[in-house]
Order: sequence, then C-alpha cells, then structure tokens
Amino acid sequence: MKRSMSWKIRLMTTGKSFVTTTALFLLLFAGFFHPATAYSDDLKDCMIKAMESTDFDDMTVARLRLKCEHDIKSGAFAKAQEDGTEPAVVKERIRQDKEHVLQPFTLMAHKPNYVLLGAYNNSGYDATLYQEQFDDPDLDFEDTEAQFQLSVKFPLLVNLFDDTMDIYGAYTNRSFWQVYYSDESSPFRETNHEPEIWAQFHPDWELWGFKNTWNSFGVVHQSNGRGGILSRSWNRVYA
Repeated sequence: MKRSMSWKIRLMTTGKSFVTTTALFLLLFAGFFHPATAYSDDLKDCMIKAMESTDFDDMTVARLRLKCEHDIKSGAFAKAQEDGTEPAVVKERIRQDKEHVLQPFTLMAHKPNYVLLGAYNNSGYDATLYQEQFDDPDLDFEDTEAQFQLSVKFPLLVNLFDDTMDIYGAYTNRSFWQVYYSDESSPFRETNHEPEIWAQFHPDWELWGFKNTWNSFGVVHQSNGRGGILSRSWNRVYA
C-alpha cells in the first residue's frame, strides 16, 4: 500500500478540539510538502470538509491526505465546490474500488473478515446427524470452538456503459473449527463456501431530493461442502 509518510495518526471522534488541533498540525506538513499557495489552500479546504463527513475509525490522516490529493489532481474537488456538494460515503467506496481495480491481481474485502479464537455455545452442538453419517455413536463436539471468515471480491468487468456499470465476483469462506477437541484431532465441524457474482450500477439518478447512487443485482450460492444427510446448500438471486 502506498503511504505518504512512514507513520500514521488515527483520528478518533473525541471532540472538536482534537480534530481542530490535528487539522492544524497536518496543515503545517501540507504547506511543507506542497509549497504552492493555491494547492495548499485547496488541500486544506478539502481535508477540513472531509473530516466533517468521514468515519474516523476507518480513516487515517495519511489516507485522508492521499484522498484529497487525488481529488484535487483529478478535478473532483473543484467540481464539488462548483456544485456545492460534499463527499458521500457510497461515492467514496466506489472511488476506492475503482482506484484499486487499476492494480494488478486485485483482491478487496467483501464481507467482514474476522477470527474468533473462542466462541461458546451454551446449548451445545447437536452431533446426531454426524453420528449417523459417520456411524459413530460416540462422536461429539466441544461447546467452545474457533470461528473465522475470509471474504474477498475481485473485478471482472469495469467501466461498462459509459462508466455506469461494473461486474464483480466474490468468495466467502466461513469455518467452524473444533480446535480444542484434541481427542478427535481438532476437526472442522463445518465450513461454508459462498461464491457470488453481481453487477452494480451507479447512475446518480436524483428524484425529489433523493439520490440513487448504487444498485446491485446478483446471484449467490452457499454450500457446506458435505454429502449425504449432512449436505446443505441454497441459491439466491438478490437486488
């Protein structure tokens, strides 16, 4: 990932005074790296407006600066000033996706990615079907297990129909791992596989003051990868 500096400061929504102090601190560096007065003024205005509409839990100062530099150079900031519009969360997500699409072998986060080292089920897991499937009446499960999910998406076709449509594919893996059941070699109780493909449209239609920014239409399949009586799967079409 590109970084404008070797360090980063995370902005947290802890009050106007902290945001203002951080903004002033950053603007000193903005003037140092970009001595041109007009550019520095645009950068300052862009970052102040962005700080008013950005989720600080997911945005660092370095990322905020890179975004504003990109908007200034591409003319997006000047256009927003002329139109009187401000950055929008959905538009920013689309912009980030398109920017990353330009990189080779792109993989982007889709659904949440996480690891739970310990997930406890106070009702216990029903091993009846597993006992029948494997013909083992003593087969059982621990009530505490590890769970994790890996979910990525990747672009297939982008900028179709005058830059209003993109087609993406995705894969999500969610696993339930009996890692603490050492008597049975810590098996995976279940792993769900979920491939997906969809088309997303962002026409920027506006009606009665409401702006339609993003529409998605797709097909998704999920299977637990099992056979026999343990088999379970579904297919869905969504919009």
